[in-house]
Amino acid sequence: MTHYLSTYAKFANKEQLDAAARKHSDNHYNAMNKTDRAVLEMIRCYSVKYLAAHLKHETMEKKLHVSNSTIRRSLRKLAKLEIIERIH
Repeated sequence: MTHYLSTYAKFANKEQLDAAARKHSDNHYNAMNKTDRAVLEMIRCYSVKYLAAHLKHETMEKKLHVSNSTIRRSLRKLAKLEIIERIH
C-alpha cells in the first residue's frame, strides 16, 4: 500500500538515514527545541521501512501530545533548516 514512498527515498539504506538524521540533529541542536527533535525522531522512525515517511498531522499530534499548530510550526522549522523535505 505505501510502496510509493520508496520513490521519494533519498537514502540507500536505514544506516544512511540514521546517520543523516543524527548529523542534522547534532548540527542544528541549538536551533531546535524539544518538540522539533521529537517530530524529527518520529519522522525517522516512520521512515525505516521505505526510507521516506507519510504522516498526517493528526497522527503526530496524538503521538506527541501537542497541538496542530505546534506540529505545523515544527515541520516548517525542520524544512527551513533543510533537515526534511516536504512534498505536497
